[in-house]
Order: sequence, then C-alpha cells, then structure tokens
Amino acid sequence: NNNLAIYLGGPNTVAPTMHHNRIYSSAAGAVGLYNDLAIGVTAENNWWGCNEGSAGAGGCVTTVGTVDADPWLVMNVTDLDTTIDPLETAALVADLTDDQNGSDTVGLGDYLPETVSVSFTPIANMDPDSDLLELGLAQTTFTAPVAGAVNACVILDAETICQLVIVTAPTITWADDNWIGLADGTLVTPAYPVGAGAHMIGYDAFDTVQEAVDAVADPGTTYVMSGTYIEQVTITKNLSLLGENQATTIIQAFASMPNCFTTSAAIHQI
Repeated sequence: NNNLAIYLGGPNTVAPTMHHNRIYSSAAGAVGLYNDLAIGVTAENNWWGCNEGSAGAGGCVTTVGTVDADPWLVMNVTDLDTTIDPLETAALVADLTDDQNGSDTVGLGDYLPETVSVSFTPIANMDPDSDLLELGLAQTTFTAPVAGAVNACVILDAETICQLVIVTAPTITWADDNWIGLADGTLVTPAYPVGAGAHMIGYDAFDTVQEAVDAVADPGTTYVMSGTYIEQVTITKNLSLLGENQATTIIQAFASMPNCFTTSAAIHQI
C-alpha cells in the first residue's frame, strides 16, 4: 500500500541484500522497508526519497526491523555561477551516484533505475524540465532570465535543491520611448552615444526612464534618448543621467505631481 513499500517476512534464513533502489512514498510516516525476518537485511546504497536517509527526516521513508541502510544514496547538483549574464546558458546536472559520505558507488556496477525522472524548475528556464536518469545522472540546460534573479531548482521525491542565480546588473542603461511594445530579449541599437552598439530590452534597454534607472548598477549611467517621458522618476542610487539632446529630451511630471524627479541626493551623487 502507500504506507509500506517493501515487506520481508517468513522463515527465510538467507540474509537478503538490496542496493540501488528508489524507495519512496509521499504518504506521511511511510515505511520504505519493513523487515519481519529473524535475520538482518543489508540495504546499503539505496535512495530513500531524500538526502537524509532512512531515519525519516526530511521526508524520507523509514525502515522497521533489523536493517543496515548506511550508507545511502544522495542527490548532488552541479554548482551554477551565482551571478550570470542575461540569457546565459549552463548545464545543470543531478548526480545520484554518491553516498552521503561522498563516496562514489559507480564501482559497485549498478545505478538507480533509468525510469526515475528528475524535475527542474522554473520550467521557463529549463530545457528539458525533466529528465530520466541515465547511469545515475539527469541533466538539463538552464537559461538565465533577461534580468533579475531566479531560483534554479532540482527536484526528486522529497528532495529539492535550489540555487539562487542573479543576473549581473548593467553599469549603463538606456531609455527610449520608441521601444514601447518590444519584447524582453529584443536587441536594439541606441542612437546615443555614437557607437553604443546592440543592447537588450528588459536588461539594459527600456522604454521608460524609471525602468532604466532601476536596472542600472550603483554607481551607473543612464542615457535617455530624445522624446517626451511623462513620468515621475525616483532615484535612490549614485547615477549619471544623460539626455541625448537638451532641447528634445524631455522628462515631464504627471499633471498631478509637482516634480518630475524624486531623489535622495543628500545620500547619493546624481
């Protein structure tokens, strides 16, 4: 049933041995292996549903009776860089070939079943979002978002391992109201300054001044292309705000607001 995975009983006089099995149930208090024999069972190098082993912690299933379940298999995940460029890709691998002591069990000549599926989230950043184990490994390709941060997670049964990945903030951003409606990730070429090159909507190129100011690193520089920007811009960082043309780059407050800028100039240099 859902609360008991394996039951061993009867007059058996030969000590059973089991290894490289996935033993798990999501039911509360589930028993992974119940040994009702008069002899002990060797159940080393199995996966009990989480990295904590068969003691029942962390969502793992437990054992009952005389069972040697130490060492047990754990899931390790390759380290991603904590800071990354927008849309940068990296391999993300789940490895279930080591025990909790860091010893490689490949030399035993067996692996977890290849029917075991490992999930990866967020789905939008993973390709594929799940993978079957092959030789104890499951793999996906992680793609960083255009901007911001994301928790890249690997999930198997009750074990979830996440890594916070942050897209590096640009030191220069641009604002151009001609870019309204362009999708994040679209490449654009600002007119100012000359030779600015290609830049990415949602990362260092925006259609409002506020978004460009919010995205830039501290200290940083925001260039504003010619146009009329009806907004009240709040600045809370050290920033150089440079317009393309004094006569044609206009930042105008909403009619209901007295100022077009709100700053903390007493603390930050603008």
